[in-house]
Amino acid sequence: MSPNTPQEPGVRLTEDVAKLFTENSKEANAYSKTKAVADAAVLAANDPPDLYTATLRIPSLYGKESLSTGVLLSAIKKNQHKMQVGDNKRKFGFIFIESAAMAHILAAKALVSEANVDTNSYDENNPQTSSSGKVNGEAFFISDGVSMPYFNFARKVVAMAGHPVAENEVKAIPYKLILGFTILSEWLYWAFTFGTITPSFRQGEIEYLGLGTN
Repeated sequence: MSPNTPQEPGVRLTEDVAKLFTENSKEANAYSKTKAVADAAVLAANDPPDLYTATLRIPSLYGKESLSTGVLLSAIKKNQHKMQVGDNKRKFGFIFIESAAMAHILAAKALVSEANVDTNSYDENNPQTSSSGKVNGEAFFISDGVSMPYFNFARKVVAMAGHPVAENEVKAIPYKLILGFTILSEWLYWAFTFGTITPSFRQGEIEYLGLGTN
């Protein structure tokens, strides 16, 4: 974890409260459903000793050159960093981008290690006991370990960039109003540009704010 990780103490995110979407989850948007399909496909492909797989379930990334951090910093230039969509009560998980990269490296090393062990000890008559089973076929929730309301996190990021936002400066806009506006704007953009131009705010992004992790 970065020493400058913007965190809020006391709100632990564990597997017991983390929300796992499937392709049939009604509250999930298209992006979440496609990730769920990919997650299931990777786990289903695990077939020691021929193929070793595992999945890392990662929340929003932040850090140098991450998309989300760039969006938050660009909001400062547009003077939009004081805006808030909804009541800001739903909580989200986050992870420092370098921590996410390290998690992938460690998972890959663990899978290779298990494969090397199985190469020397694989029993075709009892394949279930051949692998150490600590990593392959498993799914891991990876995060900074705590969750917080999205705009609390966003304001911590812009504050670290030198643009703190006082509580009385926050301009909250009703969630349903913004969602309705984005749906309408997407239809108008499609109608007048035949899909060649898209609006800056998309329906999926606003719906994401209405989900949260707990």
